[in-house]
Amino acid sequence: MLSKIIKFCQFFKNDKLVLIYIPYMWMVAFFVIPFLVVLKISFSLQAMSAPPFSDLLKFTNHSLIDISINLGNYINLVKDSSFVTALLTSLSLSALSTFITLILGFSIALSLVHVSPQRRLMCLVMIMMPFCISFLIRIYAWISILSTKGIINTFLMDMKIIQDPLFLTDNIFTVCLGVVYCYLPFMILPIYNALEKIEKHIFEASANLGAKPFKTLFYITIPLAKKGIISGIMLVFVPSMGEFVIPELLGGPDTIVIGRLLWMEFFNNLDWPQTSALAISIILLFVFPVAYFQKQLESSKKEKLSD
Repeated sequence: MLSKIIKFCQFFKNDKLVLIYIPYMWMVAFFVIPFLVVLKISFSLQAMSAPPFSDLLKFTNHSLIDISINLGNYINLVKDSSFVTALLTSLSLSALSTFITLILGFSIALSLVHVSPQRRLMCLVMIMMPFCISFLIRIYAWISILSTKGIINTFLMDMKIIQDPLFLTDNIFTVCLGVVYCYLPFMILPIYNALEKIEKHIFEASANLGAKPFKTLFYITIPLAKKGIISGIMLVFVPSMGEFVIPELLGGPDTIVIGRLLWMEFFNNLDWPQTSALAISIILLFVFPVAYFQKQLESSKKEKLSD
């Protein structure tokens, strides 16, 4: 038995094709196949059955295959104003959160590069420490801070600054605050990795040539860190578009985003075809920005190789 295990391990170690195909097999198993299943459901009709959708392929009595494709789920996405409103709200929320995260993340990453290695390690540990705590617990902590009986309102009322508590939750800005707090490390780390690779003598040469710090920032630092900036934007913008927990807990009933709409259609209305059509549409909307960012990264790599 041990000899068979050793031979099996040697096969994986020596065969390069197996190692190359493992990531593709993973993508096919956990992305392509689920995507095709959701795509199939999006063209079906809602039905009072288990699962609650009709089959696309039906066999008739004459041994024929009846194929029925429903495009109404995608047409409803344009006709129904709730879908358009949820999409615009999600886009504005993700754009605003990504912009704030980019400003904060770039500033923190830039300061990390210029501190001593000992302090840098301590700062990186502090940035990563929130990941040791459950995501839900961190969101509930913000609820206890921002609620009418939370820390902020209690402090302001004790100091006689306000008479009545402020309603700091159940709005889009609170959701934006939660997204920025949760996804800020995903912006800091890629930008820090890109800034760390920039050689220090480039900044010294810029200063010796008379360039001011802001000019060095916009003409040298940001272009050289473009790869990390694009990666950070993608890591924040894409998952924040489909965020469900933060809008559900901090946004209140009036904050309807794509994630909450998917939840309501899937679990409350049991409209799996409509939910699948919405999910497919969101995925396709992200294909073009991701492809554009990937093209920008490849072009930047080619420019560096040509230089």
